[in-house]
Amino acid sequence: MNSFPTCRGTEWEVSTRGPDPFGIVRVSLSHLRLEAANMNKDENVRQAVLELIASDPEGDWDIASLCTRIYGHADPRQYYVIRRAIRDMKLPGTWRLGWRKKSSRLYDPCSDARLADLEKRIEQLEKKGWHENANASRRELEKLRALKRPPHLEG
Repeated sequence: MNSFPTCRGTEWEVSTRGPDPFGIVRVSLSHLRLEAANMNKDENVRQAVLELIASDPEGDWDIASLCTRIYGHADPRQYYVIRRAIRDMKLPGTWRLGWRKKSSRLYDPCSDARLADLEKRIEQLEKKGWHENANASRRELEKLRALKRPPHLEG
């Protein structure tokens, strides 16, 4: 498909030849500028998140604390930018963006600290006699250990 972008005033026109029945797509320049600005913001957030994960592999951050670390202050208008950037990036290892502790958080479910907390919770549940809950936590612990195990050691 050949396309020929041309600028007319405040709009770009892209003429297409091929199966497109409409032939011309119009996009405003302000929309293109906004998209470019969002891509820059997202790239900055991605870079900051990767540096943060590398500096603290046991970390567990909510969106407000990530915003403070990246922008220097917690700004609710920036929360969506951070969530969108993290959602669209490939996180290292088993890191996830999900809901924990009643907020949207960036965490590693297979971190050593998380596994130790889960083991402690299993012991507490067994002492209380809540065996069904302890068994569910034990199954979750086994799943997380399987995720953490390198693929070449599985067998």
